[in-house]
Amino acid sequence: MKKLIISIVTICLLLSVNFVFAEEGLSEKQSEAVSLMNDLNIFEGVTEEKASEPVTRAEFAKIIVKVIGGSDSLSASPKRIFSDVLIDNDAAASIEYLYERGIMAGYGKAEFKPDSVIALGEAVKVLVAITGYTTWAEQQGGYPNGYYALAVSNDMLRGVSGGVGEQIAYVDAAVMIQNVLESKNYLTTTGYQNSSPQYSSANDKEYMSYALNIYRYSGIMEACGSMSMYSALEQYDEGTVKIGGELFETEKDDLDKYLGMKVKAYYRADESGYHIMHIVPEKSVKVVEVQSDEAGEDVSKSQFKYYENNRLKTIDISKDAIFIYNGKRLDVVADGDLQTENGSVRLISNDNGSTYDVVVIKNYETFVVDKAIATDSTVNFKYDRGSLKLHSDNDIQPKFIQDGQEVDFSSISSGSVLSIALSKNTDGDRLAEVLISNNQVTATPKKFLSINGRKGVQLEDGTEYEYTIDYIQRLEDRQQATYEPVIGSEGTFYIDVFNKLAGYSISTAAKNYAYVVKCYYDENTEEGVIRLFTKEGAMENFNLSDKITYNNKKTDKSEIPELLKKSSPDGTVNQLIVCSTTENGFVKKIQTAENKTSESYYIAAEDEFILNAHPKNGQGVASGLRFYKNMAENKPFSFVDGQTIQFMVPTDKKNEKAYKIATKLSSTDVALPAPLYLYDAGAAGNLGAVVSNTASEGKYSTPAIVEEVWQTLDEDDMEVTEIVFVGGQSVLAGDDIIYDQPTTNWKDRVDYSNVKVNDLKKGDVIQYTTSNERVEMLRVVVRADDVGPIRIDGDNIQLNGNMIADVISVSTNGRTAMVKYFDRNGSEVTQTMLVNSTTYRYDSTDGEVYNSSAADLRPGDKILINSYWWSPKLVVIFR
Repeated sequence: MKKLIISIVTICLLLSVNFVFAEEGLSEKQSEAVSLMNDLNIFEGVTEEKASEPVTRAEFAKIIVKVIGGSDSLSASPKRIFSDVLIDNDAAASIEYLYERGIMAGYGKAEFKPDSVIALGEAVKVLVAITGYTTWAEQQGGYPNGYYALAVSNDMLRGVSGGVGEQIAYVDAAVMIQNVLESKNYLTTTGYQNSSPQYSSANDKEYMSYALNIYRYSGIMEACGSMSMYSALEQYDEGTVKIGGELFETEKDDLDKYLGMKVKAYYRADESGYHIMHIVPEKSVKVVEVQSDEAGEDVSKSQFKYYENNRLKTIDISKDAIFIYNGKRLDVVADGDLQTENGSVRLISNDNGSTYDVVVIKNYETFVVDKAIATDSTVNFKYDRGSLKLHSDNDIQPKFIQDGQEVDFSSISSGSVLSIALSKNTDGDRLAEVLISNNQVTATPKKFLSINGRKGVQLEDGTEYEYTIDYIQRLEDRQQATYEPVIGSEGTFYIDVFNKLAGYSISTAAKNYAYVVKCYYDENTEEGVIRLFTKEGAMENFNLSDKITYNNKKTDKSEIPELLKKSSPDGTVNQLIVCSTTENGFVKKIQTAENKTSESYYIAAEDEFILNAHPKNGQGVASGLRFYKNMAENKPFSFVDGQTIQFMVPTDKKNEKAYKIATKLSSTDVALPAPLYLYDAGAAGNLGAVVSNTASEGKYSTPAIVEEVWQTLDEDDMEVTEIVFVGGQSVLAGDDIIYDQPTTNWKDRVDYSNVKVNDLKKGDVIQYTTSNERVEMLRVVVRADDVGPIRIDGDNIQLNGNMIADVISVSTNGRTAMVKYFDRNGSEVTQTMLVNSTTYRYDSTDGEVYNSSAADLRPGDKILINSYWWSPKLVVIFR
């Protein structure tokens, strides 16, 4: 009866629809089969495009040798068996191996026809042979019908159609071989009876396990390297994955995309462990992946909305769903976590249900690099975004990627645009995937336009860039150093890896300005020197040319120092100038500002460079000099420690009350006079400032963090105490310091008035005033080992006070935090704080102070906030 059924099936198959090579792309099953063959090293580099090409008999011979695990047994010096297969043919050894085992034979007079395309019937005969069923196929009628019928009975042809004489392509070979590898329909020899071999088909292993020691295992991928869906503390070495509780090794670097999915893993087992060769999601898995620009506005942790073909769709998320944010599980999930700036949300249903039980969020935040410090892997960011130490010393495991390849920290430089996916776990190391773009385009913008509903710009060559969310927000906030492209003016465009515009600066104007630090003329040598702090942020010495154009008049170099003094209201040389220099280091042109200080306020024309009226501080005291107009420097900013040059966009180009001055903490050996405020707004509306961050005479400084206190010698070789601050600044202590505490009626304020200069240690935060460049008055704001209760002190928190507060929560974008403190009457108050300033973190475990950023804030931290809770000057995290 079985023989009759097989014969009927055979006739039906021989009359079936003719085989057709895939012309419209591969089916899911075909694509999976080709991928599996490549990963198991049965195919060599067969792409989906090549998969539709026909397979020659020689190629098929090489493939079959790999299927049966015979590669290590091939002869290094194959014999010439067939007249048309020379011994130098790369398939000669494989053909010899299969011929000797009766698996493949030739035609007529010793011909193999290696270059002929193998027919479906021939391929079937080979597969039947390797599974041990040749005798049975011969009993069913032999070649071709008996073999074809047995192949159908054993499911070898599932997914393949065509007549026995039709040619096959790689994709057909892949599907048939996968059917064989995953089948238990093969015969093994169990012994001999009357000199005849005895066979058994009772197999507990699949053919690939029997022949190749390759197995299949199914389960949910729970971890991949340092990524985990269950615990932030769970992490493994790179190349280790955890599936269904079992650990596997792999050399593949893209398996993290399966995190949270139920997968089928093909692995080779040997004495060193289990080695994954191929992974594919189980058929029960449903995945919806939504890119940032496809997500709907109204998303939550229970329901996710997205657009597909301009139609809004909704996905329900299980109440017990697991959320993975940038590689680590989120124990506390906010709706905002599903709103990504750049990246994706992947929703997974492992049981083919309508409710999704795993949500994998990848969110990249954009940063433009100001400075990359290789010694400790710290990146300082532009636009008051703080800094981040991308190193395991900071409990961060970074992975740097550029152009799709893993690189190291050295690929980051000033102007790089980083897209950072940083995990939010509070336990264990955080993960940071850092995508690096060094794409800086110099071009001229043509017009503004809308791209995907967001603002964008088109360049003269037709290239279009959408603004990043961060760039849009900075423009809306009128943030300092943030510029919008100026139509028709050439500039530099900072492009991220997603081909979006993250920042912009107008190309440097023809005028070149600098701050004069020193200028002198030596009558003996008849040489003059001018020392400038340039707009590039460098101290440089230049020689004075014999004849200098000074304010449009040819002038002898010997007169320049005195002329500079005359043009400065206080008689000093220190001032801002426009200058021209030569390549061999000479200054040939100097322009000083036209004095307009006698006027209340003078609005300069576009071609004027003027010295405007003195600005006054809150007490009505003139506090500096104001230069205004037409020395446009359009870089975001450059700075030196303590003394800063920074260039900003004024919110109102006619009313200077909105102008800002910013300072940065870093390190340098440069000291500029203080206090001095010099401004410049160019044609593009940019503002430049030189401002001292050191304490001015008689005025408390911005708080500074103590690095160490030591004894040193002053310029008169007298022993003196020096306070060195984090960032490299320092100040000498005066002989009779007044230890001050602010007069206030705030409750629960810690009294540090008994703490003297030599009691200070690393992490303590102080303020001070100076007299004759030495500390005159000193107040301790907070001690690192005695932060004390939550309190406010200072004269006015809105102006110059210091607040210690507890962090309750941090926003999803890491820029704002909810903090808690007690008011003047002892009542508890919560307040939102914007963190966009210089930030440090004191770590009580090792007593060290680290560069930090808003992204480092965690609930439970105690923080010092200096002035302006909505935009503080300095934030120190105590942990």
